[in-house]
Amino acid sequence: MASRTTGVRETTAARFEDRALSHLDSLYNRALDLTGSRDAASELVKETFVRALRAFTNNGPENPGRAWMFAIMFSILAQERPEGTRRPEADPSMLLDGTEPFNADFPDGADLARIAGSESVWNGRHVAALVDRLPDELRDAVILVDVDQFSHEEAAQVLRGSVSVLRARLFRARRVLFAKLTESVRSAGRTGGAES
Repeated sequence: MASRTTGVRETTAARFEDRALSHLDSLYNRALDLTGSRDAASELVKETFVRALRAFTNNGPENPGRAWMFAIMFSILAQERPEGTRRPEADPSMLLDGTEPFNADFPDGADLARIAGSESVWNGRHVAALVDRLPDELRDAVILVDVDQFSHEEAAQVLRGSVSVLRARLFRARRVLFAKLTESVRSAGRTGGAES
């Protein structure tokens, strides 16, 4: 009987490995971004895989998808963030105070990416620095949807919230980024060139 149980465990582990390992790189990249440390990112990904395998063997989903794996990782991070890996506090200037005029033609993620890709004013480093200064709840939403290409439903699953809350956070994050990028363009136009 023990050999049958061992065989089932090995088969389950092999099925999990076949399905979950394809997400390893994206999990590690996001873990590195979230922790800022290669060692902490490696430990976070290891713990994510351990917990995911445990859940998978205990009647977890048939296909451990990327959103499911990310949700486990975000849950671990929220509960047990390794010491020394806390992100710095959000920059207060990244929160709009409500006095900015609302632009009905505010861009969606694709338009924001196109605007941010304008080599004449910004480069990826400038945009990444702006995203990094967002509060975590806004930053996570924009990273998951606009960078990691999760659907709204998947990103909401990762963040363990509703789709409507995710959309609100995504809207706020994009609005802040758009305002800061627009401010940067205006500033560069006044000075006659790109900001460095």
